[in-house]
Amino acid sequence: MTDLYLSLCAMAVLCTAAAVVGARIARRGERRLLVRFQGLLCLLLILYMSFLWDRPLLTWLVPCSAVIILGNWLPVIGCGFVGVCLKTESIRLWRRLVLSTVTCGLAGYSLVHPLLGKPPRAMPLSPGSTFQFQTDDHTCSAAAAASLLRLHGIPATESEMVRLCLTREGTRWQGVYRGLKIKLRGTSWDVVAEEFSPSPERRSSQPMLGVLSLTFASRSGSQALASGWTGAAGHSVVALQHLPEYSLWVFDPSPEFGLETWDHAFLCRIRSGVLLRLVPRGTAITPAVNVQQWIDTAIGESLARSGRL
Repeated sequence: MTDLYLSLCAMAVLCTAAAVVGARIARRGERRLLVRFQGLLCLLLILYMSFLWDRPLLTWLVPCSAVIILGNWLPVIGCGFVGVCLKTESIRLWRRLVLSTVTCGLAGYSLVHPLLGKPPRAMPLSPGSTFQFQTDDHTCSAAAAASLLRLHGIPATESEMVRLCLTREGTRWQGVYRGLKIKLRGTSWDVVAEEFSPSPERRSSQPMLGVLSLTFASRSGSQALASGWTGAAGHSVVALQHLPEYSLWVFDPSPEFGLETWDHAFLCRIRSGVLLRLVPRGTAITPAVNVQQWIDTAIGESLARSGRL
């Protein structure tokens, strides 16, 4: 948790600096300068929400385990407005204080929100299993992350990843990124985050084998797939390999599913997705335990049972 506490301190410093800059500009009383500063803050807010908010691009700008904190720039922008508000004497003092207090409270809550709540309790897995099924309704991401690490020869458990991924009533993809980033320290692997495209052409050209965190387009869409998910709830699986006809071979950590083939109709229900893959550091290496060979064998057996081979 040290990385998170240090990140919170760094964000507090940035928020304070933004508020001081806004207050000094407002105090100077130059209307043109003040309008330009406020316009700049609005532009930054629009650009951030349009291109960076909850996007994998954040991991390229902030490539550290605490991206879930350092990638949240809304409090910094909000504190810039707070500084301007506090020194705008044309607004009554009590209104300035109320607005500034509410804004600072929301900014603080936004920063600490990933740390609030209690992680779910995960049950121990029977020894010798490669794939981890989730043992709680909220631990699909942690189970998928543990499975991906094991496929690459890195010991991991669901309960360990629940803690590292900041799982509460679900897990944000930034939390999965954090858990993988920490587990891969001192190894030959690193983690990258990429947007998963529902487009068949782009999807077929994207490398697989990673944790796929998804949200679905609608309540009716997810329920029609008989997957057991509700409404806008997200879900995480281990994406294994592309299959013909734009389908995908996955390991779903839900105990009712396991190894599955997601066809094109299923994948079209996806509203958004982030794929977290393990990539070698520096020189090329091959995954431990012959991941590709295992996947090919499993796919062959599945297709043979379904009569497609």
